Amino acid sequence: MIRILLLFLSFFLANISHSKIVYIDVEKIMNDSKPGIFINEELNKISKKNNSEILKLENKIKTEEKKLLDQKNILDENEFNKQFNKLKLDVQKFQKTKINKNNELNQKNIYYKKKLMNLLEPILRDFVKKEKISLLLQKKYIVVGNKEIDITDKIIKDINSKIKIDSLKWAFL
Repeated sequence: MIRILLLFLSFFLANISHSKIVYIDVEKIMNDSKPGIFINEELNKISKKNNSEILKLENKIKTEEKKLLDQKNILDENEFNKQFNKLKLDVQKFQKTKINKNNELNQKNIYYKKKLMNLLEPILRDFVKKEKISLLLQKKYIVVGNKEIDITDKIIKDINSKIKIDSLKWAFL
């Protein structure tokens, strides 16, 4: 039994020694490649626009609240309660808008990063085939790895030459 196990183990190790195993840092690709930088910049523009709109709504509500509190002693109780309830509805609407804007941005982030990964997949397949790589791993799943088998920078160069920014711009129009 031990002989069979040793035979199997030696055969397995012999096959691994002839294999070429490399890894890539997908996060670095998403952040440092030209398409990744473009996507991040566009998402930041959308985020800033959303934050600006949310800030305007928030300031409007604060102004209305201050105005209502200033008129508290002037207005009769029914009118005050009516305006207070309207303000409460505006606050609820604001909170929903804020949540929707954040969800929308998160969905766009997922969508565009997924698009980039779909564009990256054939590039990775071609690279693996051309370089005769047996196994390609993601860096985040590796505990310890030799820096020499990190091909992230080579992939970024490949992506930058093969994916044109113009092909991504239509998605943000």
